[in-house]
Amino acid sequence: MGNVPNKNPNLLSVAGAIIAQPPAANYHIIAPGAIALTLAAPDRDEIELTFIDEGGHAHTIVCTGAGSPPTAGLNGGIANNKLTFNGTPGSSCTLISRNGFWWGAMLNGVAVS
Repeated sequence: MGNVPNKNPNLLSVAGAIIAQPPAANYHIIAPGAIALTLAAPDRDEIELTFIDEGGHAHTIVCTGAGSPPTAGLNGGIANNKLTFNGTPGSSCTLISRNGFWWGAMLNGVAVS
């Protein structure tokens, strides 16, 4: 594996807004307790974000959608906009953007509400 370049993940240790980094980004949540994060509506399609909980806490990510006022921004805005991690280390999710929404492409130990 010595020839594989390292990709430095974005480390999240405090609550706040997440800035999506196109075309893809990895976020490792390393906070010592549960934190609340927000993710604004994407401004382009096919951004892929992956979040991994390293500590095992019930973190939340609230996704806002496009429009004014912002709509629910997850899975097409069908009243769901919150991801909640189950408190197990290694819980993770991958989101992909399309048409102003984030779509849950992979959820492992993360619930949508």
